[in-house]
Amino acid sequence: MGNLAPIPELLSVLRELDLRRIRIEDKHLARLETLPLIHRDPFDRMLVAQALSDDLTVLPADPVSARYGVRVADARE
Repeated sequence: MGNLAPIPELLSVLRELDLRRIRIEDKHLARLETLPLIHRDPFDRMLVAQALSDDLTVLPADPVSARYGVRVADARE
C-alpha cells in the first residue's frame, strides 16, 4: 500500500460524483473509543467510526477496515 496520488481536480470530481464530506462529531469520537484495536492507523480508525455511526460505506486503501464490520467498496472499480 502507498499514499494516494494527488488529484488536481478533486473538488470537481467530488461534486460530479455527488460525494459529501463529513465532519468529526461527538458521536464519532464516542464510537472510536469503543473500537477494538484491529487497525493502528488513527485516520483509518476514525473513518471506520464515522462509517459505523452513520451507516456509511468506506473506500479504504487498507482492507483491514472491513474487519470492523463496515461496508467496504473497492476504490479501484
